[in-house]
Amino acid sequence: MNTLKSISGFCVLLLLLCQPRTGIAQEQRQHDAHVHGIGQLHIAIDGQTLSIELETPAANVVGFEQAPKTAEEKDQVQKVADRLSRGADLFVPTAEAHCRLVEGKVVSEQLEEKGHDHGHDGDGRHSEFHVVYSFQCTDPAALTHLDVLIFRLFPGTERLETRFVSSKGQGLAHLTEEAFRVTF
Repeated sequence: MNTLKSISGFCVLLLLLCQPRTGIAQEQRQHDAHVHGIGQLHIAIDGQTLSIELETPAANVVGFEQAPKTAEEKDQVQKVADRLSRGADLFVPTAEAHCRLVEGKVVSEQLEEKGHDHGHDGDGRHSEFHVVYSFQCTDPAALTHLDVLIFRLFPGTERLETRFVSSKGQGLAHLTEEAFRVTF
């Protein structure tokens, strides 16, 4: 778990350091807006570690934002969390880099039994899924692209605003079902 926190912290720190100050404020305003169909994807490559953070409204992946009430809704949320944790099904790095998923950690207010602090519970706030993935690559120099397949598995996701950083540089991409490859 500490490894996951340090990787997540590394991604956030690296992305914040690489953004112009106006970009940070603009991204915060966009994030606060919480637009259905749109998620955020952050990618960092550091040595042999490929770190990916996904933030998406619950509506994009589950189909609803309120706290699950029925057994069917709870089951649906758990199935989505299980599917999201299998990052190798969602993200396909360049084959020659020989990357393997080490960890996929899913956090969502919808998974909590009590106290939906950020859930859509009448206070105007919306539920989200935040997922952090860690891949280890035996040949990171061969990592030239990452295919993002979330659109096929979760059709409620229409676009991912993507930021990436590696030793080769940094960049932005707007991924869709038709344009799902990030090139480093």
